Amino acid sequence: MQFSTGAAYVQTGPFTVDFAGGDLNVNTRDGNAILAPCAFHPSPVIVPPNMFCPLGTTGFIAIGDLDGDAVRDDGSFWSISEVIPAFVIEPFRPDKVTLAAGPPSDLARPRNDFADQGAVIFYNVLTDNVVQYDVSIYELARIYPAGPGGRAQMKDELALGQYVFTYPLLNAPDTAPPVAIPVTYSKMPEGVDPAGREFVERDQFRFTNLNWDGSGNLLFDPRVTNYIRWQGNDTGNTIPNIDQLRLSVLDPTTVGDPMVDELILFPPSQTPLLILNPLTQEYILPPFFFQVGDVGLMRLRFDRTLGSNAVAFDTSIRLFEVNIRFVDTYDGFKLIAFPLGASEIERRPTSDFDGDGQTNVYEFAMQSDPADAGSTAPDPAPILNFDNTVSFELTKRPDAIITYSFSVSESGGAFRKIKAGDPDWIIETNDDTTLRITTVAPANPADFTARINVVATNFGGPLSN
Repeated sequence: MQFSTGAAYVQTGPFTVDFAGGDLNVNTRDGNAILAPCAFHPSPVIVPPNMFCPLGTTGFIAIGDLDGDAVRDDGSFWSISEVIPAFVIEPFRPDKVTLAAGPPSDLARPRNDFADQGAVIFYNVLTDNVVQYDVSIYELARIYPAGPGGRAQMKDELALGQYVFTYPLLNAPDTAPPVAIPVTYSKMPEGVDPAGREFVERDQFRFTNLNWDGSGNLLFDPRVTNYIRWQGNDTGNTIPNIDQLRLSVLDPTTVGDPMVDELILFPPSQTPLLILNPLTQEYILPPFFFQVGDVGLMRLRFDRTLGSNAVAFDTSIRLFEVNIRFVDTYDGFKLIAFPLGASEIERRPTSDFDGDGQTNVYEFAMQSDPADAGSTAPDPAPILNFDNTVSFELTKRPDAIITYSFSVSESGGAFRKIKAGDPDWIIETNDDTTLRITTVAPANPADFTARINVVATNFGGPLSN
């Protein structure tokens, strides 16, 4: 018997962790059918042994879902190497299956809303000795919807402690005492709940990296070594040598689509990376596996397989996810922008490596080459519009975390920074690609001189020109 709770959490800020849905699944199986390799099953007809199906289709499924894909396989032939019949639990009697007892919670008991997934298999149909085998399979499934309501419902219904399930005894379902199987549900890491102020507790899970954009993405520069850090898995809710942590970065366009297999972008093995110690709270993401502009969904998966006895296991799962965006920072830029041998002082953002009068960070922001004196960013020129207003415009560096602004001098006066609400200027455009300011009234372009101010954010803090 597998008692499994599942929950998924998506983080969108330092302390914002949303409940993306959960479930309870209790699957009890007595007996089994071992599938053999075959290119043709399920088949509507018997297939004799051949190079693509070495054993042939040895079993006929009269009733049941043999491969557990939620699609009935009634009336089909499969290649089966062995059938183990039920030997304790009577099949096809879901009316006799109950959750008999459990810790105090909102989950009603006794309850008997179990689904019958049992199977009737005739084996071996390629011989003269065809025997009917019955396999007992019962399943209880509950879904908890995404959002705070679903999280609260799951928390209120699934209390920690021992649950006892009872099943009808084979060959005496109506007369003999039922078979009782206990299982213990133990504490696991859960996403922080800001509504309950639980994020102050160290056993509430969250990624602790601090670099976020305004759209709920965690930011990394792919050219530097990044530390992925989290909290919430500790000795109070995590069991070494039992629990497992797996890390992966997925293509977000393939996540959540039942018609598409999830595509793993990292690690290169295309399988989630097993973190050897489940109490670990840091992983070093090496550089140059991604490029500036890439996006991904980072998933840390927590798996438990904890036996309560010889036949019952807690196989609960937690998914902790965050959208990530790979951006352009000065720290990553300086690794590739300067020649080998350039000193750390020469590569400082406020230095002028090529001596052209523009700081390294300014050339980074304005997309000129800080290592080439012949490559400079031009001063902004006034633009006369059709309605005789005047504009200044600049193109932003793609995927860089930079704040741009204009300072303007009128008729040789002092420069003042143009902000929202300025009486003389409108910030006409300020999006991911362009900053454009325009005078409120018609003006003479010759009256204005502009400077560009840049604040490029490194993960260690802001860098100004």
